[in-house]
Amino acid sequence: MRHARSVQLAVRSPAPQPPPTPSPLDRPAAGRRFLVAHLPCFRLERCGWQADDLAVLVAEEKSALRVQAGTLAAAREGLRRGMTVSEARAMCPDVRVELAEPPEVERADLHDLARLFERLSPNLRALPPQAIAVELTARLKGGEPAALRRARALLEDLGHACRVVIADDIRGALALAAWWPDDAPLRDTLVPPGALAEALAALPVAALGPSPSLLDRLELLGLRRVEDLARLDAASLSGRFGVEGLHLHRLARGVPADDPLDPPPPPGALTLRRQLPDPTADLGAVLHVFTELCERLCVALRAREQAAVRLQLRLTLEDAEPFSLPLRLGTPRRDPRALVDLAHKRLERVKLEGAVEGLTLEVLEACPFLGQQQGLLDRSGAQEPLDELLARLSDALGEAALYCPALEPRHRPELSWAARAPSPRAMRRGSPPLSAPAPRPAMLLREPQPLRVRLGADGRPRAVEVDQHWREARAARGPERLVGEWWTEAAFDRDYFRVELEDGRALWLFHDRVGGDWWLHGLWD
Repeated sequence: MRHARSVQLAVRSPAPQPPPTPSPLDRPAAGRRFLVAHLPCFRLERCGWQADDLAVLVAEEKSALRVQAGTLAAAREGLRRGMTVSEARAMCPDVRVELAEPPEVERADLHDLARLFERLSPNLRALPPQAIAVELTARLKGGEPAALRRARALLEDLGHACRVVIADDIRGALALAAWWPDDAPLRDTLVPPGALAEALAALPVAALGPSPSLLDRLELLGLRRVEDLARLDAASLSGRFGVEGLHLHRLARGVPADDPLDPPPPPGALTLRRQLPDPTADLGAVLHVFTELCERLCVALRAREQAAVRLQLRLTLEDAEPFSLPLRLGTPRRDPRALVDLAHKRLERVKLEGAVEGLTLEVLEACPFLGQQQGLLDRSGAQEPLDELLARLSDALGEAALYCPALEPRHRPELSWAARAPSPRAMRRGSPPLSAPAPRPAMLLREPQPLRVRLGADGRPRAVEVDQHWREARAARGPERLVGEWWTEAAFDRDYFRVELEDGRALWLFHDRVGGDWWLHGLWD
């Protein structure tokens, strides 16, 4: 693979001065050790191929079938990721081609394989697309050399080629395991405690997994190997490259990240946490870490065949109370980009009381993911979808501020409806046809207001006192008698009238037949 070739070239370069030794505060805590097993052919082995078979995995990319992964034999023949199938067959006519399955299927298989490592430790994690990490305990029989042997034996018994590394940090161990010459045997490595910086020094900076934009900037400055990055001053690096650059610098110096492996979450809980190495008030840095959490979260959701409906982002602040940000999605989603865009819009309007020290992302509500059907001729998708609009308004104004009125089976007018959470599906479907015993006003007062009324000879309102002035009634339609709830203390017996005043206003009045008073209950527009 291309990564492995880079390592081979780096190792042959003259050995420079070793990177600075981590300070006592930087040294890893005793007992914190991680085993990482890298499976370079996993994506093809799960399809039945072996490491020595000449085979590649292909998928549609940039309007052509391109190589996504290959066996060790294919790598030795020079087949690389990104090649078209035609280019691969031109270099190696005997190569066999396997179509890639959906990423969530591969991740689920890797997760199932990671479960087998529970015999080594309950704390483990699948590292897609083709690695597994395990946090070791200090009580393993035979120590770390025995753990290396057991991990290799477990994977080889299942037909997987692998390279296993034990070190102080997950990402450091993964870099050592993944960046390996194609033509070299897959040997295991046990990095002594505190020696991670020395082990990583000769690797290219790309082995540490920086984002493409950061990698381009580092290489533009001539920082091509890990030891070059380790020599830089942390303060200047943080100011120029932000939190991600500081993470990489600490790793290059052999400082493990504060990211212990937790036991696999129970089926009903999904909570991810990340502690920052230093407090920051930079929104871009916070969003970078949040993006990592979203990617991990969506991998977990895909493994469960679920999608998120409601989330909560909790920011731990320096010298201030934690800040919680609810995130409601209009439609169930498991796309990291959608989650990041939503959080970005919300955080831009928030003024935090302190620098951010850590992030916690929790799924408050999830549901089975049934896919998203796109319309062939429907152009409404070019506008903001109704689901997303409702979710955004609910987040901005509060859940109680956005509702749809729904009918209730009550005869008392003020209790004949209730506020319901808006349902986009019901709103698109529309309301069923309704029949009312008589017309109802568009505006109903929250509570009936007392009113003075003059009656005519027929017992209907002839004049009404409104705004401290008596107004003549041009017409009075009614009565409509509403009686109910006689079995409770709130029994009512009312005669309702629609009264049209001389100034054009139309009122909905009722006469309380129990108390004898008149009340204003609504207005017609």
